Amino acid sequence: MIKDKNSYQKVKSGKEKAKKQEKKKTNKSIKGDEITLQSNILEIMEKYPDSVEIFIEYGLPCVGCMAAAYETLEHIVAEFGIDGEKLVQDLRQNCQESEKPKKRKTAQKAKK
Repeated sequence: MIKDKNSYQKVKSGKEKAKKQEKKKTNKSIKGDEITLQSNILEIMEKYPDSVEIFIEYGLPCVGCMAAAYETLEHIVAEFGIDGEKLVQDLRQNCQESEKPKKRKTAQKAKK
């Protein structure tokens, strides 16, 4: 039990620092070409929702799995006996396609 105000503030500030550091770790921005076997599964799916299709195509139960929060591609490749380089290549391609800006049809183009 914390008895004095200074000790309480030190503990509180320590917890706040830890939360900020944890937030920085989980908010890393992954670019499609930066996906590697060491990439976190959940971070990939959050950043690139279309990547879910790739995981499903490979028969991986990562979507909805709680372990996706802490497992990497390397873990699932080893567990399911999948070609890791092929998975990474497919994810990169899928993610790079979703990073491209999508062209919208203008009213003039739609009439032609």
